[in-house]
Amino acid sequence: MNLIRQAEQQIFADFVQVENVPEIMHSYIVPHARRTVYGNARVFVFKQLLEATPFRVWQHHVITSQVIDIHPHVDHPGLHLAVTLSSLNVHSGMRGGIPEHVRQGDLNLFYVTYEEKAVSIHPGTHCFLNIEFGEAQLPLFAERAFIEQAILPAKAANPLGGVINAAPVALDAYASMLLEQIRNPLGCNEYARSRYISKQCELLLVHFFAQLQYPPLEYQPLTNEDINSIDSAKAYIKANTIGVQISELCELFDISAEKLQYGFKHLYGTSVDAFVILWRLEKAAVLLTLPEIDLQLVADETGYSHVAAFVNSFTRYYNCAPDQFKQL
Repeated sequence: MNLIRQAEQQIFADFVQVENVPEIMHSYIVPHARRTVYGNARVFVFKQLLEATPFRVWQHHVITSQVIDIHPHVDHPGLHLAVTLSSLNVHSGMRGGIPEHVRQGDLNLFYVTYEEKAVSIHPGTHCFLNIEFGEAQLPLFAERAFIEQAILPAKAANPLGGVINAAPVALDAYASMLLEQIRNPLGCNEYARSRYISKQCELLLVHFFAQLQYPPLEYQPLTNEDINSIDSAKAYIKANTIGVQISELCELFDISAEKLQYGFKHLYGTSVDAFVILWRLEKAAVLLTLPEIDLQLVADETGYSHVAAFVNSFTRYYNCAPDQFKQL
């Protein structure tokens, strides 16, 4: 039973050797993640699935001692935002298509079909994470004109599936933070955990499509001193979620408002204001996992003047009321 409890607590754990995977998990269905193991002495594949409506989050671990092609099974066609978390060589391509080198940290949009997609794996341990979603959800993340002019034609041009975006999107600091929160979610119950992950998936997809739709801005060069000031401002926001103002950050870290704003966007992929809101609600989620804590204290700790305002903000953000997140 102890192994089962540990499995329930770990949604997407890092397994670097076959021996790390408890044998009981080879066929056990965990309440929060479906895990499947198959393989032989040459290749071992460990697949996890978490339902986070309207998303399905997959993680695959591949452990092999030689170069080998694997052909993952596809339950049904769909769009996948995919990222490889390993630094080893991976080449992916449809049979008959041109293999594409998948690099560590690159975000790519895939269209996955029933056809088997050959993935060439080099010796070592690999980890891949995919966020699966439906085509009907695209308008939530991207402008309609961009969908019709770029996404749908690229999908139609790859009837057997493959990468849709012409160039990968780099995993910046903001996307890295969201990815870490997806892999290590908060919440002590299935419902809260699912709602939490769903929100992080939504934010990551919105951020990804923003990088595709809009050309990168031309930023003024940042000095090492600028970077240190902006990084210190980010750390201050994380430590002080109540009432953080741009003017206060500028005064504390001796940087102009203009340079702080465009530098923050350049380095972390999001605005200062958006990061402040995100971190306030992330702190609220952490506090709600603590036993015997009431909503008034959470509201106070995260800078809301009234509990009702906090409840409304939290519910809009996570699609889950604080009481549900805490008690279910």
